[in-house]
Amino acid sequence: MNKVSKVSRALAAAALATAGLVAGASAASAHTTTVDSVIVANGEWKAYATLNTGTGILCVRAYHSVPGATAYAAVVAGNGQHGEVLDRGGDSDRRCTQLYGYYHGQYATLFVEFINSAGQQTVKTVGFHY
Repeated sequence: MNKVSKVSRALAAAALATAGLVAGASAASAHTTTVDSVIVANGEWKAYATLNTGTGILCVRAYHSVPGATAYAAVVAGNGQHGEVLDRGGDSDRRCTQLYGYYHGQYATLFVEFINSAGQQTVKTVGFHY
């Protein structure tokens, strides 16, 4: 019985140490967030935008099977627009850009727009704090 309690204590100590490491890692990465916005029509995604707030990289992609379609993304924060990126449909590549001039601790909006080959526009915005 004494062996079991020693093993239990060792397991509990290991679990607490692991929890401390995980909490420390979470605190260190608390300033990096990925913000995503997806435009869906008829059950299929048509455009998406993703922003990594740690690196400031903003990417956008228009659905690959829609030649003539366009996806556009931008980040807007307190002191204006901080970068924009455009991707034309018809291929499987996404387009990315590095954002400048935005600072942690702000409220911002990720803006994504999809214009299909017929010219119909769909807009989606996602607000976030970073």
